[in-house]
Amino acid sequence: MRYQLNVPIEFDYAQGGCYFTKPMTELPLFQLTEAELVSIFVAQKALEAYKGSAFEQPLRGAFQKLQAATQSSGASVSVSWEDLDSEISFRQFSAHLPDATIFAELAKAIQNERLVQFEYKKLSAKTHERRLVEPWHLACVSGQWYLLGYDQGRQARRIFVLARMRNVLGTETPLSRPRPTDTDIRQLFENSFQVWQSENAKLEKIVLQFTGRASQLVRERNWHPSQQIQELADDNLELSLTLNSLEEIVPWILSWGKDCEVVRPVKLQRKVRSLSADKAVPPA
Repeated sequence: MRYQLNVPIEFDYAQGGCYFTKPMTELPLFQLTEAELVSIFVAQKALEAYKGSAFEQPLRGAFQKLQAATQSSGASVSVSWEDLDSEISFRQFSAHLPDATIFAELAKAIQNERLVQFEYKKLSAKTHERRLVEPWHLACVSGQWYLLGYDQGRQARRIFVLARMRNVLGTETPLSRPRPTDTDIRQLFENSFQVWQSENAKLEKIVLQFTGRASQLVRERNWHPSQQIQELADDNLELSLTLNSLEEIVPWILSWGKDCEVVRPVKLQRKVRSLSADKAVPPA
């Protein structure tokens, strides 16, 4: 404790024990290396996406305690948080929570395993409709918050966007079926390109061929847990994905323009070609 944690402690031979040589209000719990401190700061910067949400104050409080614990431990770290603040930044879509009380009410219902009711406006709808749902899981995907649960009115699993909810209210009614395990929920999202899923959840292998500059851009990122890349001639490549829905990947494919071609399945080929034709500009 004296040498590793810099605690003012001495041994008293007369008493046969140790004592503090000066008052101690708290003991240092740990020491961080310079690399560990930088890693914590990078994580804190990544969480800037939650500014203005229900997470902001608890997260900032937690990181401030980590910083204070590091300083109180007397660790000789040459990197300051102020320096890192000017050297590292993140640019990303913010995780939008229109109303922190919505998130809090849903999180409470999930924790207590109770049904929740709310008004929900589907993407193509003009009005809200009442839903009674067994809430299972909250997930943030690409800056958007979703609720995964069982819709009692539809008698089916559904995914809801929190931004389209209003008048969320927890109930005292317990869930009528066991919640999916963490493994089950993880697998559901792993098989989606983002969050959408087909009703039968049938998995399909998608093969895309990239050419030109798009090939290098695809190499530089991890687009999906199932992805496999096969290098082709002329610096081109094939990207293979296994998904349970084709809906979300179509706009992504179209965004690459002529540098992305669908190899299979055939129904995805037809859908992309049809949408590409609709967007084509007629000759003057």
